[in-house]
Amino acid sequence: MTLPVQKIDLSGTYTVKETAEILQLNENKVYDLIHTGQLPFVRVGRQLRIGRLRLYAFINGLEDAESIEEIIRRALLRIDDKQE
Repeated sequence: MTLPVQKIDLSGTYTVKETAEILQLNENKVYDLIHTGQLPFVRVGRQLRIGRLRLYAFINGLEDAESIEEIIRRALLRIDDKQE
């Protein structure tokens, strides 16, 4: 069985609450991951945000977000070629 291929928007950020929902964790656990350095974040005023690309890399166990960005870019180029 072949699943349909969908583009994933990896730009933008998630809130801690959204990240917790995606990871199926409570918000305190997400804060623990952030404060131990396991989950990269950016600070927007007083809020913490997690980049979509960084979260994807974290979920897939990838250390280097630049390498995952390149992998995704190549994959998306192949998807575009197949859809044309």
